[in-house]
Amino acid sequence: DRLMDSPAALVASTYAWSGNMERIMRAQAYQKADDPSQGFYGSQKQILEINPRHPVVKELRVKAEKEKDAQATKDLAMVLLETATLRSGFQIRDSAGFATRVESLLRKSLDIPLDEKAEVDEED
Repeated sequence: DRLMDSPAALVASTYAWSGNMERIMRAQAYQKADDPSQGFYGSQKQILEINPRHPVVKELRVKAEKEKDAQATKDLAMVLLETATLRSGFQIRDSAGFATRVESLLRKSLDIPLDEKAEVDEED
């Protein structure tokens, strides 16, 4: 059901914490410094599930086959992973990089050059 409308989802493996549980456990004020259970459950891998029938995944595949080494294609794939991470309740490790990639996508969709700077206020 989680892949009906979305292109991808990040799910916890059998022994891993869900995104919500991970957030709760990291926020504990009285946790032990070297708690082995936290280390075990917190280090389990998540599984990226991809919906191959979703139009975003289909188009990304076509773009990846045409432009294998293009930075824009890599950025799109990374944004797909990061949005699946957020949608599944996990935290993004590189939020600044995510913001840069989203801004780049916004600029491209609005036909704004990537190197165009914000206007400087004359009063300053």
